[in-house]
Amino acid sequence: MSISESDSQVDQSIKKLYLATCEGEFCTPVETVSNLEVLTKKGYVEVTECRSDPRSKHGAKTCKVKLVWLTDKGKEIGNKQTTETYFEVRKELDPFLENFNPRISVLAKYMITCWSASILTGNVDFFQRSPGYRHGGWNMLSPFEWDIKVPGDYRSVLPKCVKDELQSISNKLVESKLAEWNKLGHNVNGWYDTETLMTSRPIASRILMNYGGFEMPLFIKSLVLSISKAAEEEKLARNLEAGGISIWSIVNYFNYGSFYDLGEFLKIFENLDYAKVNWDLIKEYARPRVHYVAPSYDEINKEAVSRRIYGLIPSIGAIASFRCSLVFDNVKKALEKWFETSNLCLEEIPSFRHIWDVVKREEIKKIQPYFSKL
Repeated sequence: MSISESDSQVDQSIKKLYLATCEGEFCTPVETVSNLEVLTKKGYVEVTECRSDPRSKHGAKTCKVKLVWLTDKGKEIGNKQTTETYFEVRKELDPFLENFNPRISVLAKYMITCWSASILTGNVDFFQRSPGYRHGGWNMLSPFEWDIKVPGDYRSVLPKCVKDELQSISNKLVESKLAEWNKLGHNVNGWYDTETLMTSRPIASRILMNYGGFEMPLFIKSLVLSISKAAEEEKLARNLEAGGISIWSIVNYFNYGSFYDLGEFLKIFENLDYAKVNWDLIKEYARPRVHYVAPSYDEINKEAVSRRIYGLIPSIGAIASFRCSLVFDNVKKALEKWFETSNLCLEEIPSFRHIWDVVKREEIKKIQPYFSKL
C-alpha cells in the first residue's frame, strides 16, 4: 500500500470519527475504529478507560470499557475533511426525499429536521425517552427513531412500510457521508448493541436550515392528539373509579383536550349521578383566561371530581380503556389509508355514553335470570 493510499484511509477514518462523535463531543468503542494504531501514533485519537476518565458519565469505578476520543489535533483534521460536505446537503438529499410518495416525502422532510434538531440539542424526548442511566450503565444520547409515536405510551401510529421508507434516510445520509453510526451507551460488560445516527453540528444546522419549514402533516398530528386525548380521558376515568380526580389531573388534561372537551366528558358522569363535579374549582384553575392562575402547592391535589356511587355498575375505567383502544385502531387504519390514497377517512368512534349504555344493558341481561328466580 502506498503512502498516499495509507494517508487517504487515515483521513477517511478521522472523517468517520468526526461525524460519529459529533465533532469529538462523544467517544466511540475501540472495536469500531479503523486504523486505530496509526491514529493513536499520529496523535489524532486517545484511548482511555471508562473508570479513570472524568469525561465518562458512567461513574462505575469497576468499568474497564475502552473509550476512543478525538484529540484537538484529530478534531482539526476532521473539520477540514467535512467542511465542504455540508454545502452539498441539498444536492444529495433533495432528489432522494422527493422520490418518496408525496405524503411520505413531507413527513420525511419533517423527520430529518427532527433528527437534526436532536443532534443540535441532544434531546429526542418527543420520540424517545430522554438520555439517562439504563441497566446499570450509561446512554449518552438515546437513538433517534424515524417514527411517530403516541406521547406517553410510545405506540407507533405509522404503517410498517412507511417506517421502513423513513428508516432508509439513515442509509442515504451515511452513503452520502453526511452522517455515521456510533454506539453511545455502555455498562461494565461492554457497549449496548443499539447504534445512534450522528453527524457534525454544521451539517445538522445546514439540514435544519434547508428543511426547517416542514412540519408534521396536520392530519397526522390531529390524529395522534386524538389518541392522547382518549388516553388522558382513560386516566381521568380510572382516577374517578378509584375515588376522585385532583385539580392537577384536570390541568394536565389540557395538554391534549380543550376545556369544552373536558366539560362534556365530566358532564357524562354528572348526568349519570356517578360523580359530583366541583365546577367552581375547575373554573378557577383550569378555565382558559388571559391571566392563567396556577394551582398552589397546597391546592394542587384538591379533589375536583368525587365519586358518588359504588356497586355493581359498568366499570368506567374499562369503558374508557376500550374506547381508547378503538381510537388507536381507527387512527392506524385512517393513516394507512391516507398514505396509500391521500383520502382523509376516519370512522366515527362511539361516545363514552353510548358504550356505557350498551355495557349496562348487557350486564342487566346477565343478572335478570338471577332475579327472576327470587
